[in-house]
Amino acid sequence: MSLNTGFTRSYGDYPYGSYRTNNDFFLFPFSPINTSLPSKERVLTIIDNNSTKTYRLSSFENGNLIRDSINGNQYLIVGHDKLINSFRLTEGHGHENLEFELDIEGYQIFFSDNEGNKWDIMGTSVEGPRSGEKLSTSKSVMSYWFAIAAFYPNPKIYSE
Repeated sequence: MSLNTGFTRSYGDYPYGSYRTNNDFFLFPFSPINTSLPSKERVLTIIDNNSTKTYRLSSFENGNLIRDSINGNQYLIVGHDKLINSFRLTEGHGHENLEFELDIEGYQIFFSDNEGNKWDIMGTSVEGPRSGEKLSTSKSVMSYWFAIAAFYPNPKIYSE
C-alpha cells in the first residue's frame, strides 16, 4: 500500500477529533446506556453462549495475563497496550491443565507454560514439546464500552 494516492490528505492523522476521548460525543444515538465504565473505554468482551464478560484494555497496559472462567469454561486473556487476544482452554487437549505466565519476548513470544512451551499472541506454540499446537480462539469482540453495553446489556466486568 502506498500513501501516494493523488489526494492531499494526511493519512497519519486521526480524522474524528475528540471522538475517542470525549465520553459525551457520539456519531449516532444508542441505548441502553450503561454507566458502569466510561463510554469510550476500549474493552474486550468474551461471549460464551448467553453470558458475556468484559475485560478493560487498561488492565493490559504493561502486559498482563488473566485466566478466568465463564459458564464453567476456562479462558486465557493475554496482551499488552497494543495487542490483546483471548483463548478458550478446551478439554481434551490438556490446555486447561497448563499453568501460563506472561513472557513477552519482542513480538514473537507472548506467554509460556509450565511444560516449557512458548506461545505467540495468536495462541500457537512456537517452541517446546507442544510446538505447532494451537489454542482455541474464544468468541470475543473488541470495542468501546458503550457498544458492548448496547448489544450485551449488563455484561459482567472482570475485576482483579
